[in-house]
This record gives sequence, structure tokens and C-alpha cells, in this order.
Amino acid sequence: MFTDRPAGVGQKQLQLQNIPLPDRNNTSSKTSLFLTETTPAPKHPSSWQKQHQLQNIPLPGRNNTSSKTSLFLTETTPAPKHPSSWQKQHQLQNIPLPDRNNTSSKTSLFLAETTPAPKHPSSWQKQHQLQNIPLPGRNNTSSKTSLFLAETTPVPKHPSS
Repeated sequence: MFTDRPAGVGQKQLQLQNIPLPDRNNTSSKTSLFLTETTPAPKHPSSWQKQHQLQNIPLPGRNNTSSKTSLFLTETTPAPKHPSSWQKQHQLQNIPLPDRNNTSSKTSLFLAETTPAPKHPSSWQKQHQLQNIPLPGRNNTSSKTSLFLAETTPVPKHPSS
């Protein structure tokens, strides 16, 4: 019944072609529409982007160029370093934090407000002839400290008349 044939003879006639099933190769209409909806939007700026002059900035470590991400990053980037009218009126400088790369306007304005006052004596100091005496072991040159020390320093030892 069985004849001795070399291996492979007759198998060529029975070989089937590789026909993918219609629902495995993801070619259904629902799947193709879903993929089309979730693909990134074109990189052409919209009218809102043109009005606000926003750039399409991708995430630094990802290949994410969606419109939401780029708009969010553009909105949260630091403001330009041009001083505002309030800064120009008060002559404030943009001072960054010493150990951080923080150049936001709030930080610079806060530091400019909290920096020590100039060492020029005020009119009250000129009238009372007070000197700006820092604390002996500290680098504290605020006006309150110097005035307090000047008031509490001992009286000179010159004899009175």
C-alpha cells in the first residue's frame, strides 16, 4: 500500500499559501479607523497656535509630538527675560537662585525685594550719626540690626563736663 518515496515528494502539491485571516491582520474597518484616529495630528499649526505663536515642542526623552503635549510644554516654559513695566519702574534685576537654574519672574522679584537695602545711610541715621555696625560673628548688614546695635552700644568713656 505504501510505496517508498523520497521525503518531500508530493508535499509540493499540497502546500498551501500563507493566507492571513481577515480578523488577525487588523484590516477590519473598525481597526483601521481606530488607528487613524489615534495617530499623531499633522504638524501644521492651527489658527489658535498661530495667534499665540506656539511651537510644537516634543518631550525631551520621548518621541511624543501630540498637540496637547507641545502646547502644555510651551505654556509652562519660563517667560522671556525682558523686564516688565513694573520691573522697570522699581529697577529690579532678574536674580536667579544661587544653587538652582530657576529664572522665573516670581523668584527674581522675590529675591530683589528681600535683598539687603543699600548701605547709604537714611536721613534718620544721618541725624543721629549712627554707623552701620554688623554683628561680630555674622554677615548681617540689615538696617534693623545696625540700628539696634548702635542704640545698645556702650556710651563712650570720655568724662563728661
